[in-house]
Amino acid sequence: MTKGPLEEFWRTVKPLKKKHDIVQKPSPPPAPRAPQKQPQQPDLTPIQPSVIPKQPPQFLQQTDRKIARKIQTGKLPIEDRLDLHGHFYQDAQDAVTLFINNAIKNRYRWVLIITGKGVNNAGVLQTSLPQWLTHPHLAPHVISFMPAAQNDGGTGAFYVYLRAPKSHSQ
Repeated sequence: MTKGPLEEFWRTVKPLKKKHDIVQKPSPPPAPRAPQKQPQQPDLTPIQPSVIPKQPPQFLQQTDRKIARKIQTGKLPIEDRLDLHGHFYQDAQDAVTLFINNAIKNRYRWVLIITGKGVNNAGVLQTSLPQWLTHPHLAPHVISFMPAAQNDGGTGAFYVYLRAPKSHSQ
């Protein structure tokens, strides 16, 4: 008569040791952590360095009021928009730089950047965007910026007025 698989299993089982027979080995020290890689900084060099304003872009004051009213009422179209919801600080800054550079290449004049309002209407991205737009690498391309109209995001978004690129005749 042959033995079944269950009988074969029970034949190989060994009883557990008693508690006083078990010797606990000290756990090995944790392995040293590898240094974290720093994210690469995007190339912040301006597209056309020959266009350097005498003053950095200003918040609403430098924008022609008639043009500002047209953009706020929707009579002047927004040519492109960037939504920063869900971005972390460095990712958002890189995205803004890339967005402005692409807008310059595409010859856009009016763009919308949506930052969101943050907690208590004082979000990190909302308060940082004016600093980014006045950075020496972006400032030559930005004439001015202002909070968006309610239907475009209100205080959680900004209209950005970009300088017209100079045409190069050959």
